[in-house]
Amino acid sequence: QHLSNILLAYSKLGVHSSELYHKVANPIVGLHYLGEFDPQSLSNILWTFAKAEESNLRLFWKVTDRISKLNNFNSFTPQELSITLFAFTKAGESNPGHFQRVADHIIGLNKLNSFKPRGITNTVWEFTKARESNPR
Repeated sequence: QHLSNILLAYSKLGVHSSELYHKVANPIVGLHYLGEFDPQSLSNILWTFAKAEESNLRLFWKVTDRISKLNNFNSFTPQELSITLFAFTKAGESNPGHFQRVADHIIGLNKLNSFKPRGITNTVWEFTKARESNPR
């Protein structure tokens, strides 16, 4: 969580250092288990990398793999889920499995009522940018 807070602080201050992002990404990618990272930390890590235009696909996949292994998105806010999608679209990369799991979660649990209008708009926009669809 501390790594997430450091990245978030740098991002909000407008400080950009590719070296910092690489030094933070490498230990996270090297971890065998991301169990100590809560949903907010996981989404913040992805958001800061995407916002800084520091694409690190190994990190993105590691984090979304951890999210998938949680097998329960109930602990994520709609905004945190949307942020995970934003990271991939901002990087110009695709992760169809993650997009599908997020869509299934939202649809399966009738989570649309928990989204603020901006949240659902952002989520749909990320699906559009990624050219991902869910026919349901």
